[in-house]
Amino acid sequence: MSAFLTTPDGVVIFDAPPNIGHNIRRAVDEITAANGLANQVTHMIYSHHHADHQGASSLFGGDIVRIGHEETRRLLLRDDDPARPVPDVTFSDSYTLEVGGERVELAWHGPNHSPDNIYIHFPTTTP
Repeated sequence: MSAFLTTPDGVVIFDAPPNIGHNIRRAVDEITAANGLANQVTHMIYSHHHADHQGASSLFGGDIVRIGHEETRRLLLRDDDPARPVPDVTFSDSYTLEVGGERVELAWHGPNHSPDNIYIHFPTTTP
């Protein structure tokens, strides 16, 4: 699975599985066009390092900020897979991404599905 968040300042993608990589790009283009927003992907969040979640990450080029847990970076460096570029920004316990008036909270609560699996939360913002 994958998800994306459109904002006035760019698009944030959450995971990029190889079986739907090009469809993610098409979905981003359709939704942003329908809402009058730019389709520029600015950030990618890695839920964890597994190829079935990140195998299409390289399709979005090198001009985006990739964010993941510090263990994700270590495991991707170990795997040396060009389809899964390492995160540019890492964190150990928590990280908050703010883009285009939206906030995304990322947290690591210990190993579960994988040693680097994180939780992704979209808190309700009050006007």
